[in-house]
Amino acid sequence: MRAPTLPFVAFRDRANPVLVRELRQSFRGKQFRIVFALASTFGLVASVVAMLAESDPAGVGRGLFAALGIALSIACLVLVPVGAFQSLSSEWEEGTWDLLEMTSLRPWQIVLGKLLSAGLQCLLYFAGVAPFLVFCFVLRGVGLIPILYLMGHLLATALAATAVAIALSSLTRQRVLRGVLLGLLVILLVPMSTGVGGLMLNLMVFSGRGALVGAPSMWYVIASWVTTLGVFTAIAYCVACARLSHPEENRSTPLRIVASAALLLLIGSQLVGTTMSTGGGTEVGIGICVWAVIAGCFGALFASEREAFGRRTRLQVPAKSLRARLAAAWLPGGGRGVLWLFAHLALIVAVAPLVLAVSSSDSIAAAYGMLLAAWIPGIASAGVVDSIWGGGVNVPTSSGAEWPVAIAIVACYLVFYVGVATSALAWIRSNSAPLRVARALAPFVLFVVTALVPGIFGVMLSDADLMSLSHPFNPIAVVAGVMTDRDVSDWRWYPPVLALVGLALALPRCRRAFAEVAQASIARRERDRIQRPMTAG
Repeated sequence: MRAPTLPFVAFRDRANPVLVRELRQSFRGKQFRIVFALASTFGLVASVVAMLAESDPAGVGRGLFAALGIALSIACLVLVPVGAFQSLSSEWEEGTWDLLEMTSLRPWQIVLGKLLSAGLQCLLYFAGVAPFLVFCFVLRGVGLIPILYLMGHLLATALAATAVAIALSSLTRQRVLRGVLLGLLVILLVPMSTGVGGLMLNLMVFSGRGALVGAPSMWYVIASWVTTLGVFTAIAYCVACARLSHPEENRSTPLRIVASAALLLLIGSQLVGTTMSTGGGTEVGIGICVWAVIAGCFGALFASEREAFGRRTRLQVPAKSLRARLAAAWLPGGGRGVLWLFAHLALIVAVAPLVLAVSSSDSIAAAYGMLLAAWIPGIASAGVVDSIWGGGVNVPTSSGAEWPVAIAIVACYLVFYVGVATSALAWIRSNSAPLRVARALAPFVLFVVTALVPGIFGVMLSDADLMSLSHPFNPIAVVAGVMTDRDVSDWRWYPPVLALVGLALALPRCRRAFAEVAQASIARRERDRIQRPMTAG
């Protein structure tokens, strides 16, 4: 008969090994004991001070709630992420990372263990100040829902901040660079933790009114914030796993899938927000332009990868030809990264008129007609085309009617920057870290050069327009001209022509990328065909 297993022993055997080790180190270390004792002492002292300073019980509860919220935010949003950063750094400094690599643990298990450890530390801090939060509720200074919302908000934000900290710590093994990244992390976390003061005030204002429960807009704000934190956590988690994986592993596909899902979530949240009338045409248009720029940043990162498959990645290509071709944009490789960017920019340009039409209560057909009429005369009247490009004809349009054209212009310039810059460096076969960084930053450098160099010539030629950076190679000037009804009709064909240049330079890479996927799929089918009789025998 098997002897009964103690609960902790069962947890230790079944839980993530990294989580168990991190918890043991945290409980044995001085940092957690000191911080936990300080948090409990602070709650006790704050309670006594609040009771002595306020005669109104409700005022005592509100003051104590604000003080405890700020203390918890410092513990969860600064100390916990910094501890996770140093925990991963110590793996390399103390030489324990090689021992972890010798085990059967995968990188995602290591990162998940450290992330769960941070979450449990936050819960322990909550447990330390929970009696004082209940005291705030008993004094009727703050309702129960704001208290629960505060704890949930801090836990979700702490997990996101911890994931970012782990991702930053995984970027380099050099001590000097890690020190710089740690300083950057602290600079980002301190304003985040102090910003909880405003959240405390809002929660105290809404407390007792039922506004946190009854207002649909409040639920939309909460859902948007949780979605944003989830996206940041997932992206940082994938980055950390990719950095800790073997170079021959598929380190790109999870991040590409998460980036695609994030863009779809942004589109969905924007559609929900427009139906709830939370933003006008201008706000929605700016938001969609931000989507396009985010897609461009991810596309530049993916396009900077080496072109060929790794040894292990080649074995994971789908065996079915159609499935392999459909999944090509999400497989590793610089050319397939360009495909990923083109596909997502096309999706954004196609969906933007729909979202803008819903937000402005306009006709969806009219929104798509406005986009097509900007470059294809004859689909709509010439007056509409002139009004878009500021040709001197004033045609009454609804608010934000020009935004579909502006978004298409942004997409055209992104295709040009990423297609030209990454293709120019793709012929270099080296895959060193400096070259990867140069490839990823090349589109941004091209944007700066094409926007600023004409201004230098403008100074030499005393041209006021060029000196003010008002020229067709500056996408900001082109979009501003479209949105302000300036006469930029001479610039109408620059964005599509530049996009065609980027497509032409990227097309050979895309063809080679598709060919490699097809070859890997054929090899996978042949390998499966050979192994099938051996398995049956």
